[in-house]
This record gives sequence, C-alpha cells and structure tokens, in this order.
Amino acid sequence: LLTMKILLLLISGLILALAENTNRFQNFLKGNKAFTADVYTEIAKTTKTNFIASPLSVQIILALARLGARGKTAQELSTALHIPDNVADIKKTFEDITPRLRKSDAYSLASANKIYVKDGLKLNQNYKDSAVKIFQAEIENINFLNSETISKINAWIAQNTFNKIQDAIAPNSFNKLTQSLLVNTLYFKGSWDHAFNKIQTGLKPFFLSSTEETEATTMQTSDNFKYAINDDLKAEFLEMHYRGSDISMTIVLPHDTDGLSSIESRLSEVFNDQDYYETEVYVQIPKFKTSSTIQFTSILQNLGIKEGFQNSADFTEMGVTPHSLFKISSILQKALIEVDEEGTVAAAATSVMMIRPMVGRIPVNFIANHPFLYFLKSESVGVLFVGRYVNP
Repeated sequence: LLTMKILLLLISGLILALAENTNRFQNFLKGNKAFTADVYTEIAKTTKTNFIASPLSVQIILALARLGARGKTAQELSTALHIPDNVADIKKTFEDITPRLRKSDAYSLASANKIYVKDGLKLNQNYKDSAVKIFQAEIENINFLNSETISKINAWIAQNTFNKIQDAIAPNSFNKLTQSLLVNTLYFKGSWDHAFNKIQTGLKPFFLSSTEETEATTMQTSDNFKYAINDDLKAEFLEMHYRGSDISMTIVLPHDTDGLSSIESRLSEVFNDQDYYETEVYVQIPKFKTSSTIQFTSILQNLGIKEGFQNSADFTEMGVTPHSLFKISSILQKALIEVDEEGTVAAAATSVMMIRPMVGRIPVNFIANHPFLYFLKSESVGVLFVGRYVNP
C-alpha cells in the first residue's frame, strides 16, 4: 500500500533588519527554493516511500566547505548550492542568516556547526576565523581512530538536536585517511496557533490511490486559516501558523487523488505567492512521524558537484601544510519530523566527511484524505526540510 505520496516541505526564514541586505537575502531565498526543488527531485527518483530531508542543512555545511575551496571545486559548489560564487558575498549572506537560526521563545529554532579536524592538522587561520565568526562553528582537533570518537561526535549531535537525532555517525566510519568532519544540526519545535483537540483525533479513510485506501490516525479542527486555490496547479493551499512566530506549515492538496506526481513535477511553482484569503476552514490532516537517513553523495554529484569528490579537489584554503589536503568522501544526513495535535518537531544532522586524496583513487472543507504536499513557511530564510509521506 505504499503508493501514495506526500511531499513535506518545511520552510522557515528570517527578516533582514537592514534594507541594504534585502536583495542579497532575497537572492538566497530564491536559491534555497531552487536547491530544495533539485534535491527533492533527485531523492524522489530512487525513493518511493516516506522521506524527510533538510536542504538548508546541506546548504549551510557545504557553504562552510565552499569557503575553503578554489577553482573548479569552488565553482561547482556555488552553482549546485545556488549560492554566490564570490566569497565575500557568501560571507555576507551567511553572516545575516546564522544568528537568526537560533531562537527560543514561543517556538524553538536552533542550528549548530562544528568542524572536527585530525590531530596534528592545522586549519588556515583565515578559514578558521570565517568559520567561527560567520558560521559560529566550533572547531576541535580529534583522534578519529580513537574508539570513543564516534560516540563523542554522536553525543554532540544528539545534544544539539535535543536528542532527536541519535547515532548519526555509524561505527567504523573513520580510517587513517580521514582528515576532517564538518557537521551541521538543525532543529525546530513549534506549537500550533490553533491546536487540534486530541478528543477529535481518530481513524479516517486515507486514499493511497484512486483505487486503494487505508486508515490513518487523523486530526481535525475548524478555525480561521489562510486558504487558496490554484487552478493551474490543480491544488488547494492551506497555511497553518505556529504560535508566536512567522513560521507556518503550508499544505498543498492536489484536487485529484492521483495528482501529487503532477505537483512534484512543478515544485518551483509551489513556492510562488498564492492568492490567499482568510476564511473558516474545516481541516483534517494525518498525525504522523517520519525519519530518514539519506546518502547525499550521489544526489549532489548528479546536481553537478563532482570535482570536490575527486583527487584533484581543491580545498587548499582550508589547510596550511602539504599534509592537510582534503577531498569529500561522503555526505550523510539523518532527519525526522513529528506532527501531532500540539505542533511539530523537526530535526536534521548533516555530516561532510573529508579525507586525504590518494593518487589513483575517485468555509471550506479541507479534508486531506489523499496525497498532498505541505511545507513550513516564514517570510524569509528558506526550506528547512523536504520530504514525502507515503504510508499512514
């Protein structure tokens, strides 16, 4: 019964304080949406079941790696990530973004970066300064072959995702070629502006296709929401805000039970402004939990990041000695999302493994009882998570 698809797009953002930053930030938002669409399309090619991913987490940690790159390596990273090709512009962009990815008030938004470096290796001082000042990254020299290293790194990841991401780094992940590990964590927790009444939650029909159905634990409520119909996309849009913030979850429900594939083929249009109006809406949506472990290596290679994985990779702005040469060996992400009557929790951890190159090696009823798309949206920073929900 794993034929129904649900696209999960979690978008969050930041409002710039200074007017002169607006164009640069809007360019980042535009690039973030494009990167999200690229990533989702690549994941969907090989994944037919539920998944959840964080494109923003990948963008952040690879932008940090990009600061240490030159030449073709740098160009491919900037192009695929849809970030500026100019180092100064990258620094200014993430100098704006990083502080606003940490908030704890009516909702929680937290991002953390860390660079683990092999004992004895020294990073370029300019690179270190940028990592600490702009990305607020911690830097630690470590013995990757020590038996306690993996548990130590996993403990840091768990702490920075409030214990939602466990065992992000698998046993035996490191070897004598390991030079560095770059890690980003991202965490969001928000309560609905209009919470669902748990008493009203129950099993409801959920259509996997036009001919198949099952039962899903379904939440329901009736209140005022922003609602829109897009006849061109043949879909309805519903915005559900979180308490005390500009972040919202947007559900995009195709008119047809089998209509999600059409939406998936036009992801860039999903992010366009819709003609919303506020009205009373009766809402039914599934209560669910999804987690994924995604190898981003082939995904990013398909998007054009190739040189960084080769022995010819140029990350010479990172290290200061002939022995501190780097190439990317793997990019892994673990992510999860939990949606219930009270709100939403989502978390991700993305790790970039870097090794030493080796010569010769390379008043509307809105009842979501069939496939639909949704995303968390703010007025500014971009897509935090993207995914698909398949099996209730």
